[in-house]
Amino acid sequence: MKRVIWLALMVASPLAMATEGTVTPQASAAETPFERDFSKADTDMNGAISRTEAEEAKAQLLTANFDKIDANSDGGLDRKEIQIFLQTTIQNAMRAQQEEFLKRLKTADKNKNGKLTKKELASAKDKLPGLEKNFDAIDGNRDKSITMEEISAYARANQPK
Repeated sequence: MKRVIWLALMVASPLAMATEGTVTPQASAAETPFERDFSKADTDMNGAISRTEAEEAKAQLLTANFDKIDANSDGGLDRKEIQIFLQTTIQNAMRAQQEEFLKRLKTADKNKNGKLTKKELASAKDKLPGLEKNFDAIDGNRDKSITMEEISAYARANQPK
């Protein structure tokens, strides 16, 4: 889960690396990092970042995916195009991470009963340390096994606020 949050933060502002450590004097407290970085990269202030502007801003994510992001093929990346790309990228990363997690759960479930015991987790080839560490807290019905429903309930109850 921490990896998903980290990925979301890293992808959420693709221009952050170009402006990291700098302070824009005219930036208001309400301005988001995305807006600040977009405005800084959009040097001609036309509401779109050209390929040249992306390269000059050293916005590697935009530069590497420019044609994919430029949905209307107008040679510029507007806020909406970038935001859609970022949302899609985050969703795809989260989906891939969820699929990998489910794959590890299925592999760990040696008897294929849809439940994991401490013994199954301990001997799992693909370790699931978060589950092992929090096993007793996850095991809501105290039957000495955990199900996907219990894992989900535990995750919801313990997500950062």
